[in-house]
Amino acid sequence: RGADGALALTLDGGLRQLATGTPADAALGPTPTLRARAALAPDGAVSVPELRVDGANASLNATASLAGGRLQARASVAVPELRPIGEAVGTPMQGGVTLRADVTGTLEAPAVDTRLEGRDLVVAGRRIGEAQVTATATGLPTTPQGRVTARAGLDGQPLSAGAAYAFDGQTLRITDLAVATGENRIGGAVTVALDTLLADGRLEGRLPALAAFSALAGVPLRGDASFTVALDRRDGKQAATLTASANGLRVEGDGAPLFEARRLTANAQLADALGTPTGKARLELQDGSAAGTAIASATATADGGLARAGFT
Repeated sequence: RGADGALALTLDGGLRQLATGTPADAALGPTPTLRARAALAPDGAVSVPELRVDGANASLNATASLAGGRLQARASVAVPELRPIGEAVGTPMQGGVTLRADVTGTLEAPAVDTRLEGRDLVVAGRRIGEAQVTATATGLPTTPQGRVTARAGLDGQPLSAGAAYAFDGQTLRITDLAVATGENRIGGAVTVALDTLLADGRLEGRLPALAAFSALAGVPLRGDASFTVALDRRDGKQAATLTASANGLRVEGDGAPLFEARRLTANAQLADALGTPTGKARLELQDGSAAGTAIASATATADGGLARAGFT
């Protein structure tokens, strides 16, 4: 402690033969080390100019300060190689990730900005390459709101997603939802009651290039499609309406298409979708084939429930 009452603390240490029985062992190893420096000023200001944890395959670096009621903190976690962690959780992984977080504001109302970045990622044999996820949060802790964005690739096909969110008690509002891959776009907004999971909202998709989803589906696709899903809470139950259509749809198989249709349409109206679904549904196919069998036209309908489904 200094003559003016200031207090300084330095800590250096480590662990030996650490074993938690969790995937953390693959990141930290048996002998992680810790270094920390902190200071308390006479006016009550607190600073942590250094906090560092080094493990066999992960590291944490952080700084923080609290002065005049204002908070400033920054932390980063780096995992340069995911392979040992993948072996620990039973999912093959390659590449590395870095997580960065900034916290500002006050202890009563902090604001958080996070960024997760991945490089050369391969998960379960699927190549993702570079990936990035960002998230912001304000209004903590009572009414969190912010925005989440993601950008990645899957076997060379770029994929992006983003949405704004806001919590208000037991209600979650998701707005400005946008998902894109190639020319394909999905957008909309949804409000969810967290206590019942009932939702209101609308999602629309315009998918002029279904081939972009081939890597995700695991089979080659062709054609274009569109859909609209409308969600509505009615009398404490979940109602949903679906309209969808596809043109030139083709699912490739080994040397021959598994399924194809010049046009495919679907319409459905469901009541109590989260309980005992009932309603009406109609599926129509024109000029198609399945497993090599030609189908000039086909119609499947349901009215009331699956027990009353019909096929022509």
